[in-house]
Amino acid sequence: TDGTDGTDGTDGTDGTDGGGECADAPAHVGGACPSACTGGCSGTTCAVTCDGIGECSGSLLSCPPGWDCEVACSGSGACSGMILTCPEEASCALECGGAGACAGMAMTCPETDRCDLLCSGVGSCAGSFLTCGPKTCTATCTGLGVALAGVACGESCDCVNAC
Repeated sequence: TDGTDGTDGTDGTDGTDGGGECADAPAHVGGACPSACTGGCSGTTCAVTCDGIGECSGSLLSCPPGWDCEVACSGSGACSGMILTCPEEASCALECGGAGACAGMAMTCPETDRCDLLCSGVGSCAGSFLTCGPKTCTATCTGLGVALAGVACGESCDCVNAC
C-alpha cells in the first residue's frame, strides 16, 4: 500500500518477510481439486479426511504439491502409524481428534510455509514425531494421555512444542 493507512506492505502478507525469517512464501498451483483431497478443496486448500476407524492407519500420505494441506484424523485409531509428507511450498496442518488417532505417526513439514500439529483426542499422537521445516512450526497437545516422542525444530525460525 502507499503507507497512508499505517501499513507499508512489509508485514509478510505480500510474500516478503519484512526483515523477519518466518514469513511464509507459498507458491500455490490451484486448478482442479486433486483426488487426494478426500474432504474436497476450498480456494487453495486441500482437505484430507480420515474419519473412519483406522481409516488412514499405516498409510504413506503425501499432500498434493502447491496446495495448502489440512488433514483431519477424527476416527478412532485413524492415522495411527501414518507417515505424512507435507507439500514443500504450501502450509500444512494435521489435526488428530479421534481416540488414539495419529499414535506412532511421523509428520514432515514444508520448506517454505508454516506447519501445525494439533493432538486433541485421548491418546492421540502418543509416540509420534514432528520434523519441522525452516518456517513456523507448532505442536499443540490438549488431549489426555498425549505424549509426542519428539519435535525436531531444526532450523525453524519459530518452533513451539506445547506437548
